[in-house]
Amino acid sequence: MEGAAFSNGIDLLESETLTYPMAVIYFVIVVIIGNFFLINLFVGIIITTYNREKELVGKDFMLTDLQKKWLKNRKVIVAAEPRFYMKLPYEDWRQPFYFTAENWLF
Repeated sequence: MEGAAFSNGIDLLESETLTYPMAVIYFVIVVIIGNFFLINLFVGIIITTYNREKELVGKDFMLTDLQKKWLKNRKVIVAAEPRFYMKLPYEDWRQPFYFTAENWLF
């Protein structure tokens, strides 16, 4: 990059001042775009490999037995659709906040 930015032409010595300032911008842009391409390539390979392993072994192959049990229980709880009701606070100063939070506009 330095050689391109400070060059004077073919078979000429480099100058002390910056001859082609656009060359610096060009090389910076090329390096940034190249890095994005390489990162995208590596991330794509990692995601593809993970999805392939997930299909071969099973959906929850990285979970322990305890985590699988918790997940199964959690799905049962969500399927039951429990309803939670809040009690009206006993303190008078907390009741306006309760009514504000329970309002359908909130």
